[in-house]
Amino acid sequence: MRSSFLTTRESSSGYILGADRVGALGRSSEAIGRFVAEALLTDLGREATVDRYMADQLVLFTALGDETSRYVVPFQTDHVASNLWLAAQFGARVGVQEQQVTIEGLDFCR
Repeated sequence: MRSSFLTTRESSSGYILGADRVGALGRSSEAIGRFVAEALLTDLGREATVDRYMADQLVLFTALGDETSRYVVPFQTDHVASNLWLAAQFGARVGVQEQQVTIEGLDFCR
């Protein structure tokens, strides 16, 4: 049976961040728990407004919106960079300054 662990925590500024890890052959429950705790503490310590897993997922939705969106990521992952690049290919104005991602939405409505 595979084990997995998920935890969430509210930051000092009121944002809720999460971390998780799925089990794999040879990966102990203790190792999973340690990874999750370290990931969550790292993200909280960097004063992010979204966790490392949500950061890239928001790009598409904010790019389709009608306003400018800003959020702070714990660090820029390759997934964030590639999703920002893709959003820019469709005409969204995107930028990253330090840890803050800014996306000017395309105002896409049906």
